[in-house]
Amino acid sequence: MSDQRDGSRDTDWLPTELDPVAFRLARADHAIEQIAVLCAAWSQHGVTPAQIERSEGTVDVEIEAIRPIPPAIAMLFSEAINHMRSAIENTLFYVVESAHEGQLTEKQARCIQMPIKDDQAAMDKWHRENGKIVSEFAAGAAIGKRVASLQPFNDPARIPSIGEDLAELMGVTPDFENPLKLMQEYSNTDKHRGIRLCLAKMIVDREDQPFIGQDHTMRPVCVGDRVMQIPVGVPIIASFTAIIGVERPSGAAFVSPAAELNRLLRHVCDVVIPMLVKGIVLTRSLPPHIDLGDTGQSSRKRLQSGGWEYAHAREGARMMEKFVETVSAPPKFVKMQTEDAR
Repeated sequence: MSDQRDGSRDTDWLPTELDPVAFRLARADHAIEQIAVLCAAWSQHGVTPAQIERSEGTVDVEIEAIRPIPPAIAMLFSEAINHMRSAIENTLFYVVESAHEGQLTEKQARCIQMPIKDDQAAMDKWHRENGKIVSEFAAGAAIGKRVASLQPFNDPARIPSIGEDLAELMGVTPDFENPLKLMQEYSNTDKHRGIRLCLAKMIVDREDQPFIGQDHTMRPVCVGDRVMQIPVGVPIIASFTAIIGVERPSGAAFVSPAAELNRLLRHVCDVVIPMLVKGIVLTRSLPPHIDLGDTGQSSRKRLQSGGWEYAHAREGARMMEKFVETVSAPPKFVKMQTEDAR
């Protein structure tokens, strides 16, 4: 495998017939941006705590309300996954059709699908069965080799459920999964069981206790949960960080939807598409930030005018600004209630 470095015409490797594939992936990036914006806005007021005075001289800080999660987040997540998988299938069909001698028959066209196999034996069987129908899928054919190199058992790429720094801070071990396998599981879950459900989790950080000794793992949060217990009349500053996430199909991890999709998108853009087209991996492959509106540009000019910063990075800078604003703001007093009032 080889790489492409920065140049004035970084998109020239992509055949013009596959410009729509780049647009699909740009639409996925836009969906990720929309998800990030919605998640950040929700987190600003996702949970409402309340203090409940107890007769034994203690105050329980409980979750009084949880703001409903916007349904658009789950739908945008599904849309992004669909565009990524379709981009792969569109690309595979193009490269096979371009390499094939003569016009594809209906049977051959139906045979062109990206396999995702867990071991060599399953891949060998796929080569034998599909290579008889489409010669480009034979084990010794160039396209057949490219497809095989992307399989989970051949490709060492793994997507972490959480970034290394955040995992260390929270004291958790990331879950690692192959990107193509993970994408397939997300897609199949949506098609056969329903759209991915978004969930809320929260971290509580108390300033009256050492940071290191506190539990910083994301915990599920429900209305009525007690998150702190303190003596009556003792002021304590605490922060409640609530986030929206989705559970991976395996159930092994809770992930940020925007971060998860960003990692999958980068794998598709930099590894899968260029490998199918050119047999190489490109570190600067397709601009993710493309204007898909009525610009009057040709497809190729539109592609060449695209921006190279992914939505996750663009929104990350804005979210950091919001975070600084939040931590710099004066603390808010949680309203006090009596147990009888509840």
